[in-house]
Amino acid sequence: MPEPDHVATTDAPNVQNGNVQNGNDQNANDQNANDQNGNVQIGIDTGGTFTDAAALIADHAGAIHVVATAKALTTKGDLSVGVGDALRSVLDVVRTNDPDAQVDLVSVSTTLATNAVVEGHGDRVGAVLVGFDDAMVHRIGIAAAFPDIPVIRIDGGHNHAGIELGALDLAALEAHLTNLVAQTPHDLRAFAVCSVFAVRNPEHELAVAAFITQRTGLPVTLSSQLTGALDATRRALTAILNARLVGRISRLITAVESASESLGLDCPILVVKGDGTRASADSIRFRPIETVMSGPAASTIGAAAMTGLADCIMCDVGGTTTDVAVLRAGRPTIREDGARIGGWNTLVRAADIRTYGLGGDSEVHVEKGAVVVGPHRVVPVSLLAERHPEVLTMLHADISASDVANAAQGRFCTLPFGATGSTTESLTDPELAIIGAIINGPRPIREFTTTARLQRVVQGLVRKGLVTISALSVADAAHVLDRQQTWSKEAALLATQLFVRVQIMRETHPSDVTSFAERILDATITQSGLAVFDTALGSETVNVADSVFLNDVAAGRTTRGGVSFSISPALPIVAVGGPAHLFYPEVGRRMGTDVVLTEHGAVANAVGAALGLVTAEVAVTVENTDGIYRVVSPVGASTHADLAVALAHAESLAESAAMQRCVDQGAYAPTTLAAQNLMYLPGRTDDAGLLTATITATASGHPRTRSTHEQDPPTRPVD
Repeated sequence: MPEPDHVATTDAPNVQNGNVQNGNDQNANDQNANDQNGNVQIGIDTGGTFTDAAALIADHAGAIHVVATAKALTTKGDLSVGVGDALRSVLDVVRTNDPDAQVDLVSVSTTLATNAVVEGHGDRVGAVLVGFDDAMVHRIGIAAAFPDIPVIRIDGGHNHAGIELGALDLAALEAHLTNLVAQTPHDLRAFAVCSVFAVRNPEHELAVAAFITQRTGLPVTLSSQLTGALDATRRALTAILNARLVGRISRLITAVESASESLGLDCPILVVKGDGTRASADSIRFRPIETVMSGPAASTIGAAAMTGLADCIMCDVGGTTTDVAVLRAGRPTIREDGARIGGWNTLVRAADIRTYGLGGDSEVHVEKGAVVVGPHRVVPVSLLAERHPEVLTMLHADISASDVANAAQGRFCTLPFGATGSTTESLTDPELAIIGAIINGPRPIREFTTTARLQRVVQGLVRKGLVTISALSVADAAHVLDRQQTWSKEAALLATQLFVRVQIMRETHPSDVTSFAERILDATITQSGLAVFDTALGSETVNVADSVFLNDVAAGRTTRGGVSFSISPALPIVAVGGPAHLFYPEVGRRMGTDVVLTEHGAVANAVGAALGLVTAEVAVTVENTDGIYRVVSPVGASTHADLAVALAHAESLAESAAMQRCVDQGAYAPTTLAAQNLMYLPGRTDDAGLLTATITATASGHPRTRSTHEQDPPTRPVD
């Protein structure tokens, strides 16, 4: 049954843009300083390239003012470094403006989970499937994609009414675990458990989790605690992907906690979920799959708040991806069928946002003579040289080489920023040799790709997130053309020169380099325009890639043969993200539509992270079996002879469970709203004709902050 529409933004006051200071602006003269209450909320967004931060203060009239923003490189080797740098920058401004200011809340959004699923990264986990047959296991598809995941199948499970199908075979589970732990004692990091119809009765999943925890001490993900959907195979997939992400998101939360503590902050920490709502860090630590689409969802909230536009097309362009969403009444729709991420059909509740592998760090390549950008991310050579000046020497050596056809020139292997080279992964000798070679700094990739086997080794290390490739990117082209001056222009020029001479098979002229850089930005603008069309139209409407006219408009062409034409989105474009100003003014010109660039659009994700409600949703089912109404809820089942009594009981259970879950996730005194969906036999509307009823309760509230914590709120909301 489809889930009800869900509000992905908040009723928080509008963000005021006229009173903003940049994170590196030390001017403390804010015209509204006397009207502000001094309580600060900080939003942080950790992306694949940058970690952004924004500090917001509410004035006594309830309006929100952005008072500081900052950007820092995401240090994947040690996330606390990048998080700490961004957090410290905004705190310096806040404390300079008001030494008595108190931070009430830190809220985090991220693309780490999304990127990990898309890139196939994650911890090695075990899966326990209860009551699954061969066909169900095959439909999950996880074994083919991740053959190193051990899958344990045991008897048990329940039927649709929550009645046990067969006894849970814990003896078989113990035998499998003993064998598994003996084979891989240090390799597994977590387990995922899914039992047939566990959402109607989680008893077997809970028993398996307790057994695994007692035997191994490893964290366990239960499918019934992630979603109430009945699709067992998709629940199993969602649980497995969640288990693979536990370590990654836990490290991010720990990094935020560590950075906050080191800077003297003592306040709650929340995490933005994929539907734009928030939950406490502790509740998300073992439910990281819920942060899929977290970063883009936060951007929609920030974009809507800063522009005041209720209906628009939001384009958030970052280093790794471009995320596009259509906002109506200030919010994106929620995917009722679950988010599709990296080819996986999950049951994760998330905003309907389309993600494209297109950003400032997208790798440049040429296909059939045409410049193509993305979908893979690399470290821009200009950035690498800025951090490692010895890269310039390597680039000059490549330029001096006589081999103009060597495509490996200008490409480097490096450790992720912040990494030390140490890892808990089980690595082969060739893998260890490559990491050892770059532990003190980047090296030309040609040193490690002399054979096809070594090329595969490098690719494997990249997939594991242990090695990063640096190559020509969109950001390098922007540096060549002086449209970005952040990093080393010299390195950008050399990298572009090396790339171009492979294409033209001769030494280059300076005009060749600038011309190719223009082609890179033009391709990025064209692909950005196609992403806007694709999202605005919806893939079910037209195949954008096959539309000659849409491709022409995106490329800036308005005639074909003897026909002139124009095609425009029906809504204005709000472009946010660091590189947005490089591309979207021209995207709007080609499409003939307005483009809005906000003053602090570069950190819209961090602004949005600091805004949002805490929500929780619980569904309870009522089933009719020959006039006996069975109520099935997360806390158990009961039977009733009267439908009205059953529905009232179901609604009470749903509201109580939603309220408590909302409080557990960090809400302060939430309120609930319940909705009923009754399904009858054809032509029947009487009690006896009822098939099933689903009562869904949604609890919502503002997050519990340092200030509300000091008021000692109740552990349960007051009726």
